Amino acid sequence: MGLIVDEPHTGEFNYAHDDGISWCGKKCRSSMLGFFETSKLVRDAVDEGEGGGHLVSNQINTFRIDTLRHFDSVFSEKQSDGHVGHACALNSIGVLTMGGMPGTVWTSTSNNNITDRFMQQHLYMGVQPIAPVLGNDHAVLNGDTGERVGAASEASTTQHNTTQHNTTQQKRIFFIAVKRLTLNCFLSEIDKLYTDYAVMFEQTRGVRTYLDGIVGCTKENDNSICAANAFFGADRLIIVASGLLGVHGEGAGVESLNLTVAGVTSDSCLRLTTGSTEEKKIMVEVVNNSLTINLHSDERSFAFIVCTI
Repeated sequence: MGLIVDEPHTGEFNYAHDDGISWCGKKCRSSMLGFFETSKLVRDAVDEGEGGGHLVSNQINTFRIDTLRHFDSVFSEKQSDGHVGHACALNSIGVLTMGGMPGTVWTSTSNNNITDRFMQQHLYMGVQPIAPVLGNDHAVLNGDTGERVGAASEASTTQHNTTQHNTTQQKRIFFIAVKRLTLNCFLSEIDKLYTDYAVMFEQTRGVRTYLDGIVGCTKENDNSICAANAFFGADRLIIVASGLLGVHGEGAGVESLNLTVAGVTSDSCLRLTTGSTEEKKIMVEVVNNSLTINLHSDERSFAFIVCTI
């Protein structure tokens, strides 16, 4: 059994009760404390069931690690809160889950935001995006093109929107059929992006952020900084590097990258490339107890490396 606890409104106060801690100009009770107590009761009830259960917290109005005490994973429906943008939610969930808790951020198709940069942001923070699945509620769907507004709540009851909805449903069904026939040439650009990065997202499941040393990345041509992060799995170290997310990351292209991960060594590293399932062994050096890698990014200014440790 599993449950998702939606939207913990932990910033409100009840002026009719006193928790003995909060002060609102007079005695009051924080809903944060109520959330702690209730989530513990829900956790106990779920654990009493046969085989236990999985609890997911939808972090939409708050991003606090103490609210996850009784949960197994975290999800953020971030764009429903106008005060929290995608990058903010992505970074927050990445930090909340750096110890290995699964984290997923809601994916809309509004504003054509699903791009290579979007995918690389998620991998850089160790966070999963919602996958395009038929039936998703106000989220990315099979066959989406990014041209429509993603939030179902924004749709009106006019005939135009009803017709548009029916057309979208037909398109989703079509793309499901296409996928089952593995005719990838007919998939939408968004579907292809998910397919291109799928193997990398699979590799980052269950990992924790590497915190034992500095992870560095510079571009060889101008020595500018590129974004890099590293993660520990059960028997592997994953290095994610992106020129698109760096200081001068205006456009995609093949770039020479110099990577260092301090405090870790390995003599066997494989490289995964976007749009391919092929693994290529790469040369690595160990200098002063630091892993050093010099390589060219793929054409999307991205590098994803898996090292045996």
